[in-house]
Amino acid sequence: MTIFVNDSEVSFETATTLQEVLSSLKIKNFEGVAVALNDEVVSKTELEKVVVKENDKILVIRALQGG
Repeated sequence: MTIFVNDSEVSFETATTLQEVLSSLKIKNFEGVAVALNDEVVSKTELEKVVVKENDKILVIRALQGG
């Protein structure tokens, strides 16, 4: 299965959840992180329930401190 994370192609052997996708990308601390699936924001409480499908587009945004 092929999905796109921040416009980069990522392949998985089997269906997976958003939580598993993020974990595979080494994202474990979700403080300051926003996730959208096909242009729809997904709440942090739903990440482990939402199953991604072929050609889904995931956008991950991490807030950074700065000035």
